[in-house]
Amino acid sequence: MPRLVPAAQQLLNQVGESRTSMKKVTLGDPDGLGRVRSITFDAATSRWLSPILSAIGDDRIKDLTHASKSRLTVTFVSDYRADFKTPFPLDEIDRVLND
Repeated sequence: MPRLVPAAQQLLNQVGESRTSMKKVTLGDPDGLGRVRSITFDAATSRWLSPILSAIGDDRIKDLTHASKSRLTVTFVSDYRADFKTPFPLDEIDRVLND
């Protein structure tokens, strides 16, 4: 059974807490080890999250891409770093960027 990598689950939990208006999240396909390494957020959440994640520059994140309809896809690395559940500083960076 495919599972979301811990870093992706951590990000998903934190975004859900910060953005209660988050509507839809799409998970990517599992890799050869049954690990899901990408998440696509809805357009409204993506507009808020994209500049924050770009500013953070976390080494657990391999790629930030914008899919159709301005949806952000976050892809995590394929090594041990994706197993770290260290919280992302979303709220702190949001305050710096938006206050």
